[in-house]
Amino acid sequence: TKDEEAYRLQASEARDVLSRLGPAFIKAGQALAIRPDLLPPAALKELQRLCDDCPAYPWALAKATIEKELGPEVWKLLDDSGAERDREGPLPIAAASLGQVYRWRCRTDGRQLAVKVQRPNMAHAVALDMFILRRVAALVRWGTRQMTKNRTDHVALLDAWAKGTYAELDYEAEGRNYAYFRKELGQRMGGRVYVPEVCWELTSRRVLATEWVEGPRLADCSPEVILTLVPVGVECFLAQLLDMGVFHSDPHPGNLLVNKGRLVLIDFGLVAEIGQPSMESMATATVHLISADYEALFDDLVSLELLPLDADRQQVLGSDWPISVHSATRQFQQMSPGSELNKYCSTSSCCCFLLLLFLLFLLCCCS
Repeated sequence: TKDEEAYRLQASEARDVLSRLGPAFIKAGQALAIRPDLLPPAALKELQRLCDDCPAYPWALAKATIEKELGPEVWKLLDDSGAERDREGPLPIAAASLGQVYRWRCRTDGRQLAVKVQRPNMAHAVALDMFILRRVAALVRWGTRQMTKNRTDHVALLDAWAKGTYAELDYEAEGRNYAYFRKELGQRMGGRVYVPEVCWELTSRRVLATEWVEGPRLADCSPEVILTLVPVGVECFLAQLLDMGVFHSDPHPGNLLVNKGRLVLIDFGLVAEIGQPSMESMATATVHLISADYEALFDDLVSLELLPLDADRQQVLGSDWPISVHSATRQFQQMSPGSELNKYCSTSSCCCFLLLLFLLFLLCCCS
């Protein structure tokens, strides 16, 4: 329709602007790409290109980074002869906010590898973006508090986001995250979720080599495949939130693939921990949400610090959000009645916040 085309064109222009502004702004666009509650489907599809289809940087810069990090003898271990090329050299198969990925072969064992190379001067670029955004956040916080009763600390939120973004610049730490989740999810998910193996001999602080996994993005699969794998994803993240206490914090469309009927998780640069008290509070809040006990749920949200201590109980409970949340939860339960998910939820309770996250992602994928 005309409206859809207009949304797509506007989103395309926004994507180009965000790509030019820098890595932090690209990440903001990625966050919007999984928010079907805010943007129409045509706009979401366009913004999802920020996940793995950003403008690439020249091969000469990527080669210099690889040789600086791993030494000039690295090409004795890497074979790029099968990669698609232009006049300058090999072309990346994906490019995102902080780096770009090449598909090469390891000469020692013949494995196909995904080699992620960080963009040049990322620490400086991220610092500049965060400086600008922090000033904007301070202005938004002041204006919001002057004109509304909202007491959100936008600067504190921006600082937490900045901390996570800086952590993503350490690819060795990301490699350790890969290894941890590969082991823990392998034990818990019975082969239904797969995490690629890290090639440590080709990994450094700004270069990360992992096993190449062939398969489409979950967002590009048929609705039938999505409906089958979303419950698996929910159970996977439930295990992370309610059992492991560590979770993948960046499940945008570019980081969820499908291979041989399995859900594949990639990109573990952004990982967060959750303490035991919060794990227990989330489980309790979910029980109250499922039972529609919104009075108790209000107290749970305060204990989780999702609502301030002085939040107006009557005003919050008198709004439309309890009805909307309850409706969304019921929709998800109707779409994913799998016995394995029900079994898991009966023993570990049910983190409805995560269910709602995957419901939104499902709607985004099916659009």
